Amino acid sequence: MEYMKVANSSLLWMACIPGVALCIFQAWLFFARALRDARQLGVSGEQVRKAAFSSALTSIGPAVVIVAGMVTLLVSLGGPTAWMRLAYIGAVNTEMTNASLVASTAGIKLGEGDMPINVFTTIVLCMGACACGWTLFTGLFAHKLGDMQQKLSGGSFNVMKIMSGASSMGLFGYMAFDRGLPYGNNTWAAVGGFVAMLVLGFGNKKWKLKWLSSWTLPLTMLFGMACAVVARSIGA
Repeated sequence: MEYMKVANSSLLWMACIPGVALCIFQAWLFFARALRDARQLGVSGEQVRKAAFSSALTSIGPAVVIVAGMVTLLVSLGGPTAWMRLAYIGAVNTEMTNASLVASTAGIKLGEGDMPINVFTTIVLCMGACACGWTLFTGLFAHKLGDMQQKLSGGSFNVMKIMSGASSMGLFGYMAFDRGLPYGNNTWAAVGGFVAMLVLGFGNKKWKLKWLSSWTLPLTMLFGMACAVVARSIGA
């Protein structure tokens, strides 16, 4: 495929490096701010290490999904674009949908056969443009979200807890129903994740294993993915 020579060219690698470097720098800024605030609030170093360890474990499940998306984009759009896009990713489906829509508009099925270079450049442009929203919002307004939360809760810690809990339940409830319905492989992933969360949650309360509380979310996500794979293989 001729366009893959451009897609994997050293020039495109150099063009993608600044964007990925910006994401790394932004992550470092958040981490440095978190450490500074932890010291000001009197949070011990051991508590910080435990929080960092739990966060790393929690990222395992989403990382598996991102790696799967990386492979798909790598085959279709080359290494530099896949690397850069997944550094800014909001969801694997978003990136694949953007690329597939542009390709289908040009009468091409993504990943099958050759692709004119103008179609490839249009795909890269559209994928980048669609990511500008959350990237700019994070950089410009993330530091204001705490102030907004304080205003909405009226400064009440109890109200803030209710808001956080309701937001989390609404978010995950929407994602579960949005992907679990209509019936299909994703339904089994949602059901499997739900069962695993119940079992591990009750097990954690009964056995009081500290390591299990840290591993509950990644194990649940991986079990849900495994259920979807099994359901697809047996045609359930």
